[in-house]
Amino acid sequence: MRLRSLLTLILLAAGPQLVRAQSHDDSLGIRNAALDYIAGWYSADGDRMAEALHPELAKRIMYSDTLGNAWIGNMGGTEL
Repeated sequence: MRLRSLLTLILLAAGPQLVRAQSHDDSLGIRNAALDYIAGWYSADGDRMAEALHPELAKRIMYSDTLGNAWIGNMGGTEL
């Protein structure tokens, strides 16, 4: 029982160092896409936004007016 507890503790402590979900290049790509999106949005730079967005992006938002009518709006990557 004591050995089992010790092994469990070692695996839990070492687990995050042994497993990587993505490579360093993947992390840089995600970071660059996020920065392109943010900078493109705030500077109204369509080319920079296009670098960050997938062509088949589907962005949806739910709207409601003062009368309580609700609907869903759709936007694609070209509209952003």
